[in-house]
Amino acid sequence: MKLALRLLLIGCTFTSTARADEPPPPSVAQKAGGLLVQVNVEANVSADKVFKPVSIAPDVSYGLTSDLTVSLIHSTVGTTGFRGGTGRGICVTGTDNGCGGGLYNNAGVEALFAPLHGMVAAGLVAGFYVNPGAATSAAPNGYDVKLGAKAKLTAGALALSFNPSVFIATNRRDATPPNPDLLYLPLGVTYKVAQPFTAGLGTGVFSLDISNFSSNFSIPLGVNGMYAIDPHLAVGGSFTFAKLTGASALRDATPAAVGADFRGVHVWLNYTR
Repeated sequence: MKLALRLLLIGCTFTSTARADEPPPPSVAQKAGGLLVQVNVEANVSADKVFKPVSIAPDVSYGLTSDLTVSLIHSTVGTTGFRGGTGRGICVTGTDNGCGGGLYNNAGVEALFAPLHGMVAAGLVAGFYVNPGAATSAAPNGYDVKLGAKAKLTAGALALSFNPSVFIATNRRDATPPNPDLLYLPLGVTYKVAQPFTAGLGTGVFSLDISNFSSNFSIPLGVNGMYAIDPHLAVGGSFTFAKLTGASALRDATPAAVGADFRGVHVWLNYTR
């Protein structure tokens, strides 16, 4: 009897340990108490505007619970879901070299409520931003409310993401220049090539004025990769045609407002715990 009880206890302990060692199900939120710090360096490499501008844009996210993450955002990708844009955060090249919004622009706070975990993980985003369009020549001193969602489908080494968002202007809507409503519909796919290395593609559609969407939407296309140095540190990089194609009104503009001449490079460092 004692032997049977002892074996049962050993089996329960082994099962408990095995379950504890299992990775948590995929989520678009941080784990409870989890911290993510991402420092992005964003560089314009467009034709005739190489390194005009260059900006440093840090993002910080903290998991209040396994379902609720709060974030301080500066970067293009944190704001819009797209890589390729430049000039957000701390713009270090000066107003004569592409920093139209000055030294510091585009700051936002966000809350992500993500109760759906697993193969299909999803959540809702709400936030408030100061000057989210500074790097895209939108109105200065613009204040916007961000509403959106994050969704991720994971199937083994493959993952698909869709992070739609809309920015609703709360001031300067009728000013000159106006502070327009913005729409971002980013799509991404990543594949874990090997345990430390993940490669991906990014595309989608965005508009810098929802009220005139059919005349000013753009479609970017980019490649990216990330290498995990250890469980806490990772480095990444991307190359993006920020406005590869788009609405005919943009394509016919003089000078052209879309095409392969519009390019951005991002390099970033991730710290997680």
